[in-house]
Amino acid sequence: MSISEECLVHLSADDLATPDGARFDYTCSPRPFSSLAYMESGFAEFWEGEAYHVLREGEVVLIPVGACYRSCWHGSPSRAVSIHFHFSPLAYPYTKGRYAVQVIPGSDSLHAHMRAILSRITVQEESMALLSHAYAMASEAYRRLSYTPVPAIDERLRRAIEYLDSPSMPPISMDELAMQCNLSPSHFYSLFRAALHTSPVEYKNRAAIRHAEQLLLTDRALPIEELATRLGFSSATYFRYVFTRYTGLSPRAYRARGSGL
Repeated sequence: MSISEECLVHLSADDLATPDGARFDYTCSPRPFSSLAYMESGFAEFWEGEAYHVLREGEVVLIPVGACYRSCWHGSPSRAVSIHFHFSPLAYPYTKGRYAVQVIPGSDSLHAHMRAILSRITVQEESMALLSHAYAMASEAYRRLSYTPVPAIDERLRRAIEYLDSPSMPPISMDELAMQCNLSPSHFYSLFRAALHTSPVEYKNRAAIRHAEQLLLTDRALPIEELATRLGFSSATYFRYVFTRYTGLSPRAYRARGSGL
């Protein structure tokens, strides 16, 4: 495995001061990135399906990418530092297994890494230190997280996944993409669905919307029209239609809701 495979493709941070009784509902809107939140004061409740967790002071909660959950925060206010991140699906830790919402004990070093990320996130001159803290945070946290093992992704799909995950690549047909993987279209579709539990077209659409969600939450000054163009949509109108179909919210409403937890 090469270091280049450990690809961090998104990083942002929030210093959360949440009013007592605040509720967030993402049961119909999968998270576009993973989040680690360190509870500094107060406590919070999380529900993912039938699973229930309580996050207390000094503990850390993982909200994995794609999670559908709801939460309720308690404190006057509750305070937490939250780091949002996303790795390439071909990179550790996502290749290792499937993660669920879960709570783990915090540590002084993990808290320090998360606070360092928050303080450096907007300072360009600190970009190397920022990445160092981000990888150290992920390494410490993921060593202690539980997961459901999943089969390794077939290496023949690597080029396809890299293409579908990039919003700026020139458009090609799925049959052409299959040829680039040295697979027949039928074999390509079969392998892809078996590995990623979705079709290549659906995966590409979901990846584009995930990028849109990330940009809406982290670049609030970016006009919707420019965002749609950047992600390769034919028009802002079509982007709004697709975004609403996948998330249940318009881009404007999604941005207004904020990143929350």
